[in-house]
Amino acid sequence: MAQIPQNLTDGSLKKLLPRNNKRTLYSDPIRKGFYVEVSAGGNVSFLYRYQQEGSAKKYGLGKHPSTTLLQARTKWLEAQHAVSEGKDVTLGIYTDEETNFEKITIDEIFSQLCEEDLADSMKSITLNTAKNNYQNHIMNGIGHMPINDVNSIPLINKYVIEPVSSKGMARMPNVIFTLLSQIWRFAEVKGYLGKNPYQPFNSMNRPIKKENKGSRVLDDAEIKIFWNGMDSMNQMDPLTRLGLKLLLVTAVRKNELLTAEWKDIDLNTGCWTIPAEHAKSGVEWNVALSPLAVELFEDAKLLHKRVRAMPLGRNTLDQWLLRGHERLNLDKFTPHDLRRTNRTLMAQLGVPYHTAEKALDHKLRASSIEETYNKYDYFEERQEASLLVSNHIRGLI
Repeated sequence: MAQIPQNLTDGSLKKLLPRNNKRTLYSDPIRKGFYVEVSAGGNVSFLYRYQQEGSAKKYGLGKHPSTTLLQARTKWLEAQHAVSEGKDVTLGIYTDEETNFEKITIDEIFSQLCEEDLADSMKSITLNTAKNNYQNHIMNGIGHMPINDVNSIPLINKYVIEPVSSKGMARMPNVIFTLLSQIWRFAEVKGYLGKNPYQPFNSMNRPIKKENKGSRVLDDAEIKIFWNGMDSMNQMDPLTRLGLKLLLVTAVRKNELLTAEWKDIDLNTGCWTIPAEHAKSGVEWNVALSPLAVELFEDAKLLHKRVRAMPLGRNTLDQWLLRGHERLNLDKFTPHDLRRTNRTLMAQLGVPYHTAEKALDHKLRASSIEETYNKYDYFEERQEASLLVSNHIRGLI
């Protein structure tokens, strides 16, 4: 671990940089448990880390420059003394105006959580998803409220959980519940909840105790209705129509389609490269495009000249299907069900397991030795599989 340089001052704190663009802790060789933390974005804060009752704990001493180095060291001395007397400093030991966090809002805490914690523990794509979930489902309801005023389960249910549940997004209530829990745990560690921290999520039940992992697959008749039905809807946004068709034809994940850029899509060779930062697996991979997929992308190119191939909102495709399935006289299904439908078609058409799983960027069920040595990407086989599925769809429509 990096150490704080000698003769550290408030001025020289600015010279401390994150290593490898990741959050970096600088330990004080003289003051036990005193740390300077530099976030991936270069922001500086002070921490006290200690052991109490066999557990490792940390306590925030303030952020620079609002908290000076001298003030942080003074707080460290007070916190160290409190710990030696058996007190839990995470419950709060300061009463001066600077450390009175009664009015700190949930928006402020989430922003700090992203910068100090999630930015280092999550891939960029996952962090962006967390930010989008917060903005779409939490911020408008309770984001402006001081966290200590959000002190009842009915209030959280009314302004966050129930509105999310009413949108019919199968897993989202649990996702939001987990994100809220993270915010409250972070606030408790930082001492923002005061001497008697209220943790509503210790007594709340998850909105959905057993999540439906999904089993919906469109059969041939439904594929025909889905495809031709959208074509007959003159008022439907053409880019939304193309996006839904591409999910079925390519079997990519929704977010991979929405973040795709034209520079990564080679329509001449039929190869679409998904960068590591946009792939759920965190590893770059290539999608084999069938002639049908190429045609759909070419149609999209005629509609706009933006950087992203599918410049749609994050929930546009979900929301259209939520309403549109009734107009098509089909049972409810989601964008991810289109991906599952493609995988099912591959199985029905005799595509080998390894090829089909690689086509979805899934890890193969293999021994650790095989995973280590078998780096073949089955691209040519996936091209054939993609063509099989596309020709099957063409025959239906």
